[in-house]
Amino acid sequence: MKTLTLTALALCAGLPVLAQSPNLTLTSANGDSSLQFYGVLDAGVARISHSATFSDMYGSTSDPRPTSLATNSATGMINGGISGPRLGFRGATAIGGDFKAVFTLEAGLNIISGQLSNGVGSIAQNIKPSGSQVIGEYPADSSLSGQLFGRQANFGVSSPTCGTLLLGRNTSFFADIIPGYDPTNGAQFFSPIGYSGAFGGGGQTDNARVDNSLKYRVKIADLVTLGYLHKFGGVSGDSGARSADEFQLGAESGEFGIMFAYQNFKDATSVGAYMTDTQATTGGTPSGGGKVTNTITNPSQVAVTFTDTKAYMLAARYKIAGIALRAGWQHQEISDPSNPTSDATLTNIYGYLVGQVITNSLYIGNAEMTKKLDIYWIGASYDVTDQFNVALGYYNLHQNNFANGTNTPKDTAGTGKFSSVLLDYHFTKAFDLYAGCMATDYSDGLEASVLPGFGSNNVTAIGARYQF
Repeated sequence: MKTLTLTALALCAGLPVLAQSPNLTLTSANGDSSLQFYGVLDAGVARISHSATFSDMYGSTSDPRPTSLATNSATGMINGGISGPRLGFRGATAIGGDFKAVFTLEAGLNIISGQLSNGVGSIAQNIKPSGSQVIGEYPADSSLSGQLFGRQANFGVSSPTCGTLLLGRNTSFFADIIPGYDPTNGAQFFSPIGYSGAFGGGGQTDNARVDNSLKYRVKIADLVTLGYLHKFGGVSGDSGARSADEFQLGAESGEFGIMFAYQNFKDATSVGAYMTDTQATTGGTPSGGGKVTNTITNPSQVAVTFTDTKAYMLAARYKIAGIALRAGWQHQEISDPSNPTSDATLTNIYGYLVGQVITNSLYIGNAEMTKKLDIYWIGASYDVTDQFNVALGYYNLHQNNFANGTNTPKDTAGTGKFSSVLLDYHFTKAFDLYAGCMATDYSDGLEASVLPGFGSNNVTAIGARYQF
């Protein structure tokens, strides 16, 4: 262990030299322990046809989909066109037989500003001391909200035969599956399921990474994958509040794979600005310069909405003659929370004060008013050469009519269509350049949820990625 520790210190001191080889792993002298220091740096320049000012805090700097925040275009640097930037440590130590103690600590970075990615922070920075919310920089909720190790923070035991059990902050099974079964590999700016943690979280962005959880996964006969995750709520007197369960079942062999996952969250959270009741219902009114102005009840606090979420995902992949075919489907159901009394006691989230707790979203009061979303995707990528890959993806999003007499246009049925092209050239395993675009078109209820007449959006970007 002493050898490992000294080598790890040498790695940190000599990172610019040693990091030229991706996935560099250090092993102790007797081979019973290993430590890996790894990372992804990804940045580029993008033009978005409708966007607020790019954020220096939000994980992807802006939203490549239609947004309710702006009618103007914006061009600037993006954080993670393909992969979310990160720095991490992984370790393993033999503890007997084929068992090892393992850990992962992984931070999410905003590489263009040097900050930790912070979705809630991007919301809070637009709340002005004057008592108004002016959308100067793009704000959005995220599963990365300024935590030191926001992407992952877990440890446990692992065995090739018995599987891996992890305790702590774990990624959801949905988030695990998407990169390998998305035509564009879950690219943040070229895929709606890669960009939005709502799909990685089965309905709420916060669910893409699960605090207070036990996660178990095992591969049987090098073919079948089984997984189970449980989130503990930790609420006094109400053991079911803020809890969750997830399951995974799949089979992968060579170039073929098929995966199914299910999740059920009680009292899932989403974060927004703390506005007056009237404005929280109607939303803001667009004004000149791509800004939205709302009155804030307390400029030092945020609002948290609680909902129950249930979701299913089925995805498949197959590669033949250099062509990787990928397709999938996800179904989400969002309804009012199971434990509103316990939820109302929340006072702090990710280090930010909670000034308003919303436990009834008005439009989802019973089973007939449950919000339901289905997204289907299909596409392929082709290895033109060993270094150059071209990927095409098509995604179709459908929202049900959950207005049930409220006559709110954004709560009626709607469709979203996404078309993506991504070109990726690898100079080495460590370094690649990419260029891509995604065109989006919303109609009916989905268009009404953004800005009527601005249901389309287009993003074009070029960038570079360095992995070590």
